[in-house]
Amino acid sequence: MAIRLFVNFLDKENRLVEKVDFFCLSGKPCCDDLELIKKIAEVLTTLKSHVLSTDIFIEAKLDDPQLALHKLRKQVRYETSVYQEKLSSREVEVLSLIMQGLTNKDISERLFISFETVRSHRKSILKKIGVKNTAALVSYYNQAFFDHTD
Repeated sequence: MAIRLFVNFLDKENRLVEKVDFFCLSGKPCCDDLELIKKIAEVLTTLKSHVLSTDIFIEAKLDDPQLALHKLRKQVRYETSVYQEKLSSREVEVLSLIMQGLTNKDISERLFISFETVRSHRKSILKKIGVKNTAALVSYYNQAFFDHTD
């Protein structure tokens, strides 16, 4: 299975300036989903201050598109939409950096906010998601987004 992440850079009139390939996994028996998620988060975080709007588009070449569509509709759980609605955009950004393994100090330096603000966001995320610690948060995140089985 091959996975590629492209970013199309468009000007204000939606004209393509450049298409950049940021990530490619191919020829591996098992692709690392978390590595792809980290790369997407890194690209979005880097571009955030420059972006007028962002569209995320996934194109999948499938053996059985109808079966895949059925599975996706069945398995994408309510938690994923609740997660997005519950957390502010800054909390989502902090969560993304937590999932990358960054410490509060690292996050504060990366986002140019105080250590205490990061602690506050982390506490708020834990409360909103309904977990008590970072280990439970990681488990929730993985279950909500990756651990889908038949």
